[in-house]
Amino acid sequence: MLQRSKKKNGFYFWVNEEADEIRYVSLKTTPKLRWKTHSFWKSQKGIKCLDSFPGSSEILCAGSSTGNLSLLSEKHPEFSAVVTPKHARACKSISFSGVGSLAAAYAKSKNDLSLKIWDVRTLLHNTSQEPNQQGFAMEGIASVCYDKNPFLLFAGSTTRSIHIVDTRKQLEAESSIETPCYQNITIDPLSGNYFAANSYDGHIAIYDRRFLVPGANAQIMELNPNPGETKKNPYFQARFSFEKLGQLSCLSNNSISVRQLSPCRVQDDPLTDEPEIDNSLLLTFEKFINMKDNTTCSGFDYYYPSSSSSPQLLAVVDSSPKLFSIQNEFLPMSFSAKNRLISSYKETLYPLDTPYSVVQSAEVEDDHKDDIAFSETTSYSSTSIENSLEKISIISEESAQNDDLLPSYRVIRTDILNLMLERAQQGYRFDCSKNYDIISDFYLKDVWKWVELSHSLYSDGRYNCSIDIDLTYQGALGIWFMDTELTNIADVFDAKHSRLFEKKFLKAAETIISNFDLDILTPIPTKRPLRQLVLLACGLGYTKVRLDQDIESFIGANEHVKAAGLALFHGKIENVVRILAMGGELEKTISTAVAGYITSQGLNQLGSDSLWKEMSRNLSTELEDPYLRAIFAYVSNSDWRDVLDEVSLSLRDRLGIALRFLPDEDLSNYLEDLCRTTVQSGDPEGIILTGLTPLGIELLQNFVNHSNDVQTAALLASYVVPKKFTDWRADGWIESYRELFNRWRLYRERVKFDLGRTELSRDQNGQVMKIAPKPSLYISCNYCKKSLVHQKDSTQSEQSVSTLTKTRKLTNPKNSSHTCPHCRQPFPKCSVCGLALSDQDVPQNKPTSIPNQNLNDSKRKNNFGTWFSFCLRCYHGTHAAHASEWFMRHSVCPVPDCSCNCALS
Repeated sequence: MLQRSKKKNGFYFWVNEEADEIRYVSLKTTPKLRWKTHSFWKSQKGIKCLDSFPGSSEILCAGSSTGNLSLLSEKHPEFSAVVTPKHARACKSISFSGVGSLAAAYAKSKNDLSLKIWDVRTLLHNTSQEPNQQGFAMEGIASVCYDKNPFLLFAGSTTRSIHIVDTRKQLEAESSIETPCYQNITIDPLSGNYFAANSYDGHIAIYDRRFLVPGANAQIMELNPNPGETKKNPYFQARFSFEKLGQLSCLSNNSISVRQLSPCRVQDDPLTDEPEIDNSLLLTFEKFINMKDNTTCSGFDYYYPSSSSSPQLLAVVDSSPKLFSIQNEFLPMSFSAKNRLISSYKETLYPLDTPYSVVQSAEVEDDHKDDIAFSETTSYSSTSIENSLEKISIISEESAQNDDLLPSYRVIRTDILNLMLERAQQGYRFDCSKNYDIISDFYLKDVWKWVELSHSLYSDGRYNCSIDIDLTYQGALGIWFMDTELTNIADVFDAKHSRLFEKKFLKAAETIISNFDLDILTPIPTKRPLRQLVLLACGLGYTKVRLDQDIESFIGANEHVKAAGLALFHGKIENVVRILAMGGELEKTISTAVAGYITSQGLNQLGSDSLWKEMSRNLSTELEDPYLRAIFAYVSNSDWRDVLDEVSLSLRDRLGIALRFLPDEDLSNYLEDLCRTTVQSGDPEGIILTGLTPLGIELLQNFVNHSNDVQTAALLASYVVPKKFTDWRADGWIESYRELFNRWRLYRERVKFDLGRTELSRDQNGQVMKIAPKPSLYISCNYCKKSLVHQKDSTQSEQSVSTLTKTRKLTNPKNSSHTCPHCRQPFPKCSVCGLALSDQDVPQNKPTSIPNQNLNDSKRKNNFGTWFSFCLRCYHGTHAAHASEWFMRHSVCPVPDCSCNCALS
């Protein structure tokens, strides 16, 4: 038996049963591991339990099989006091409280009580002192343990229960737990909420004292016995680490188990409002230390060397000390691309299946099993991991007490990675109308509606004009400021053009508007035809007929408030009252109020009825519906700027109001302020304002920074990159999204994405503007290591290509065709025919273009036969046709003395 000193680190009380003595020892590690005895007490027979009290002089109490309690002093080894019970019976357990109370547990007796409590200071002077308190007749007490609260005592009864006793009252149970695990009670000193006990057969139960309420199950976990030796070891000990929260070590069946228990939050049942409380700990680490067949472990405790912070276990093996390492090992955990959690231990991977809905089974899905090689034999308990993670999510203990946290299934369900996967599986690509149906975000819906409009205007050729100005995918900003190449916010403020360019741009705008032959409503007079073009490009170009149709459509769908808002935004104030009067009780009440004000005062008397205006302003801030707020914001002051300040309105609605009612100068200032706000905040709806321009890419970058939605950014950028311009950020989103497809194993969807990008990169002439990727493999010279393929790229200028061509013309064509074009070293010879491999036989890279359909296929096939062909094992080369003919009859390399099986490689 081994007990750590509570006063001095590295010192222990060791019960040497062979010599019937107790020793106060420390550990000496050099030259070899052995005990260093500081004091000892002889004639200590039949010791069953011991504990110490860290006073000015540490007091040790040892309980024997006869019931005697021996009080010993570490500072004065010569001192000894023995407390003898009236009726001889075994002392099962003893425990000191923080204030010096000593509790002793005894076996059942007909003539005496089983739980006795003394004050240790009084007992040291008078061993015949009667117990201060005693109780529990007709039942034996197998284990006692004081809590950090010095008046709270846990007592394990032979009636198969654990009693929680308040020692300030009579020794009666305040509450009890019916359980077969009631022996060797130990409390986690770093938590106080968790305590453990074991049964006769070695099963260990973990309890949570917070669940000691009627109807709740305080036992939150059960651990199986150590799978060590089959022989029964009479010794059983349980120790919680005093420096590592939740680390429990147990000695049973001649082996020591170390288990790491991590506090976690219990997942709520989505079908009920009541939380489940059957699990609140996660077993994250388990290690077994088995003793040899011919040895016996009689006790252990934690050992923290002063020179190192790494914890170790000090065990008594055949009366000798032995150290075992228990480094702080944690389960490495990682989320897969499909939001499944996987952990690993040693050579084994454990899939901790975390589906998108509530976990109902710990079984792993079939497609997930194929990805992982399982190990059947391991010292790590995979079953305990899966069972522990069946209904819980891993977070800190402090967070577990926070009731505002979302359950794990909701977090995973709304995680952006999961959302992107679901969208991709539903076909979220370049079909704007389909994307509109898939997306649930209303702001992104407006974005895709605008992209569909812009793409249709481009495809129909309605943006075409005789003047060379490209308005494809332009937003309100670029058209209004007549700058189609906005790269940053500063370009908006510094945009200055010559009169000639402005005249040219305005003429193009008039031409495009005339192509539509529409009378777009713009209530405010303006000298620029750009206002109508911006409304048209943003999908806000309402004609009188279309406006009436949309209003009637909203009324038919019982959306009277939205219909009234649409009428207000087009200056139809009188229609607002009529539309609201057709709605429900709230709409009718509001229509009466608006009509009363219009009739009695009129919206032109800005200085009258200040009380009405104040009430209208208050209503505009208190109402939840954005359209009702906008109506009262306008009625309160007859100023459209108050409506534009209503941020609850969508950017599309505010932009339409500004374009219809603000004067030119005010409109320019408003667009500048709106641009700065939307770009910096990464509001995706701001794409309607910036368009798919370099400035729009900057907005999308901020959008990705806030939302991590690289999927939407990659799709939107593909409409203009590389067809209109190139941008490294857009390239990064596209490559990241393609890599996500690979991780999801959605290879077909990735190909469809690539094909869609290729189609979008075509200009109106059908020419693919997509830059051809550089080859990942190419033939290089063995001497200079340069590529033998003549490729013209950004790093090779026209002059260098011309110089190389002229140099080759001056040399002997016969020799140059068999030498490297860079270092002039000869090419290797074909291993079959012995002729040199010529560089003329190497296919030449060319810029991406439409292939010549009249090319002779047979000629191409014949040229392929003279191409380079190399074995990747022995590096011997042949012409492709010769290699094909040779290996139809042979498997060994054609080079003499080379035994390489090239055909198999």
